[in-house]
Amino acid sequence: MKKRKAMSIKNNNIMVISPSMNLVEGNQQDLIESEKNAKQLKLNTLYSKNSYFTSQDEKKLIENKVSDIKVSFSDNNIQIIIASKGGLFTHKLLNHIDFDTIKNNPKIIIGMSDITSLLNAIYAKTGLITFHSCIFKGFLKGKNEYNMNEFVRILINSGKGVYPKNTPWLTIRKGSGTGTLVGGNLTSLNFIVGTEYFPKEDNYVLFLEDPSFEIKPDTVKKSLLNLKKNGIFNKTNGILVGNYDEFGTLEKLVLEVTKEFDFPIIKCDDFGHTYSNTTFAIGATVKIDSTKSELIL
Repeated sequence: MKKRKAMSIKNNNIMVISPSMNLVEGNQQDLIESEKNAKQLKLNTLYSKNSYFTSQDEKKLIENKVSDIKVSFSDNNIQIIIASKGGLFTHKLLNHIDFDTIKNNPKIIIGMSDITSLLNAIYAKTGLITFHSCIFKGFLKGKNEYNMNEFVRILINSGKGVYPKNTPWLTIRKGSGTGTLVGGNLTSLNFIVGTEYFPKEDNYVLFLEDPSFEIKPDTVKKSLLNLKKNGIFNKTNGILVGNYDEFGTLEKLVLEVTKEFDFPIIKCDDFGHTYSNTTFAIGATVKIDSTKSELIL
């Protein structure tokens, strides 16, 4: 499939959707802060019709969430679509999404955590580059300006080159390689590995993370073994290991599962379930150079 370029921001409307957990009244203070952060970038926040919708009827939930995705991509007044929250639901939408509408109405779509499956599926099915960055509930929050600077650099200024570092980037296995950037939350990614929704590439550079407060090391290892079983590591030219609060655990497991391979591995805490989140372009060509602990877009 021919890759479609990443888009840059041309108008100021953000549409917030809830493909995973729905918004609730208790999220209001977080949303107020996120709207203020968006306004700093002259971005106007809108909410999809069903962003607060909840039901015990899973079929109805899927129907409404899929409808919001289609409506958001179809609306010419919207160019940026951002997921409100994470959770454990998005993969259930994939068989119901109208990918032709997405392909014919390309927009910037942003998310992380459980939204990983949707971001990678959209790229796999349409060739549209998608963006792994902050969900709207935590939009551009952090202890410093790193998240906002990276959002502006990638999405507003269409920046390329070396990814800046907010935390130390450590070389785990030396080497360099070039490939298509694919990944995100490891648990969410494993819902689509081996399916039509996992990007089919000759060469991958993977970025992987999981929250240690929810996902235990043995589950992480099973997810890595599933990637291996499906031949993903045979086509991998490098891995960037993200935040996992149990220091050293995720990179240790990646080394263990990929011991017969020689591709480079870098560890950093600049993406994942933490305050620091850069903006990764899923589907973009990148170079990983662990001799310099660098990722180059």
